[in-house]
Amino acid sequence: MKKELDKGMAALVLAGLAVVWLIYLLVAEFSPGLTFGVGIAKTVILCLTYLVLLYNAWGWSDKLIFRILFLITTAFLIFCAIAPYIPGIDMGNLPLIGLK
Repeated sequence: MKKELDKGMAALVLAGLAVVWLIYLLVAEFSPGLTFGVGIAKTVILCLTYLVLLYNAWGWSDKLIFRILFLITTAFLIFCAIAPYIPGIDMGNLPLIGLK
């Protein structure tokens, strides 16, 4: 049952990412206002990808230290992906991890 859930989540995220990229490629040249919304959608899909990876990594080991490391790494990647959309955050030396 777990492998079917893994495959289903991965397929949904991959299909969502493909659809968002297709929309981005179609509307990027015609409507600059829509590119911001598509950028947000790409960031949401990227965060979903990180969560699916966390779910798969969570089952890899039963050791608490590894699970904490996976959780911290995922939280950092999600923060770096959404940081450009948070007003008042100076991006300074923060790595831009995203689909820009």
